[in-house]
Amino acid sequence: MNPPQPRTPRTPDPAPERRILRIRGGSAWDDRGPRHAPGPVAALFDTRDRDRFCPGTLLAIGPADEIDRHEAWAHTPPEQRQTIDRPGSVLLPAFVNAHTHLDLSALGPRPPSDPADPSAFAAWLDMVRLGRPAQPDAIAWSVRLGVELSIRGGVAAVGDVAGAAGGQTNLEAWRTLADGPLLGVSEVEFFGIGRGEARGLEAATALWRAHEAGFRIDPDAGVRLGLQPHAPYSVAEPTFRALAGEAARWNASGSPALHLATHLAESLAERELIAHARGAQRTFLESLGLWDESLAAQVGRGRHPIEHMERALVSAAEGGSPFLCAHVHDCPPEWEGREPEALLGVLRRAGVSVAYCPRSSDAFASPDALGPHRYRAMLDAGVNVCLGTDSLVSCPPGTDRLSPLDEARRLHARDGTDPLTLLAMCTTRGARALGIDEDRCRWTVGGRMLGVVAAEGATLASVMGGESEVALLPTTTCC
Repeated sequence: MNPPQPRTPRTPDPAPERRILRIRGGSAWDDRGPRHAPGPVAALFDTRDRDRFCPGTLLAIGPADEIDRHEAWAHTPPEQRQTIDRPGSVLLPAFVNAHTHLDLSALGPRPPSDPADPSAFAAWLDMVRLGRPAQPDAIAWSVRLGVELSIRGGVAAVGDVAGAAGGQTNLEAWRTLADGPLLGVSEVEFFGIGRGEARGLEAATALWRAHEAGFRIDPDAGVRLGLQPHAPYSVAEPTFRALAGEAARWNASGSPALHLATHLAESLAERELIAHARGAQRTFLESLGLWDESLAAQVGRGRHPIEHMERALVSAAEGGSPFLCAHVHDCPPEWEGREPEALLGVLRRAGVSVAYCPRSSDAFASPDALGPHRYRAMLDAGVNVCLGTDSLVSCPPGTDRLSPLDEARRLHARDGTDPLTLLAMCTTRGARALGIDEDRCRWTVGGRMLGVVAAEGATLASVMGGESEVALLPTTTCC
């Protein structure tokens, strides 16, 4: 046998030529404020490392006339330059939708006709349960529709719940989302309470072990898997604590932190079940044959749902996987003789992120039952609050996009919330909740933004106070 011949060294591919994208607009803002002096603005990007909606590395941002003289622009041949002009528009970082259910998009916007009427609400729940996509092809189509609606709303990253249709964990939503242009996390939903407690935890851990590579994906570079024990009224509290322990061991091994999410303190019915072991949710669990002595021992002790979850939430944070909690409508300043703001203190100590979905909250009449959402008190207390759209199903009739900007506009109109606070809730705070580098939602020279949104208006306040369209600027046609 002839001895192996040495391999001829491979000639490396030539470095790609630098190509420059110039984006011009009326002004540019991020959560820190305007990023330039008054007057038209321009930003330069080196597009050699563009990806998805990221236009590349930001080289410079400033007054348009100064950027026109910037070395990178002036010394690049015309055939290697491109300009996107958006005069009269505010340039913003692409948005992050921290909580949504893209696999329900096929149902369209169909909020309850009267959420205060139990029969109307029950009919709505049946519509969702019976109408939601359950087969892989149908789930994939619905998620692709949701992605399209998200892009239309200026969204470049999502925290999407991969729903457990028929009670079974399902990865089709993750696979479809990962094949598309968005970044973020696909949170695999599972249930397990009462007689189904052990079965739920076993299914979640089996899925985790079978798809470890998916849980290790960098959310700055793709769509990673996360786990979503659905809610305290559908997953037993010991399961949350068990997951927190497993997450700490996983994180200690050097793997990227496990992403954990849930729905928390969503309704008065949840409070009735957890605190008093009564009400509509107990009746529902009994109808499914799930109520048993172990569940009866876990609830009905006068604890608020946030107190009920305190040990699990704090343990998860201490192990490096703080929970992303959707909704948290129910967080009263006083509760059953506890110290003032005891519940807010739990959220702060547990380091949770709260994904507030204002229009969905209104659709279910949550403020009528529980009072106004306390997102501003949470922010003041140091809790990371971000915005989500929830599913398209709970959006107002006629909704044709999924955008946290529409949620922010609701808060600006209703509460007069500061526009910079709202922009942070649409961008950096959502990124933090999903484990994405917050600088990807800022105009940082040398950084790589998730994307750039152009919104018609003269200032950020006019964008938040108006109804103008937004556009997630394309990068695939550059140069």
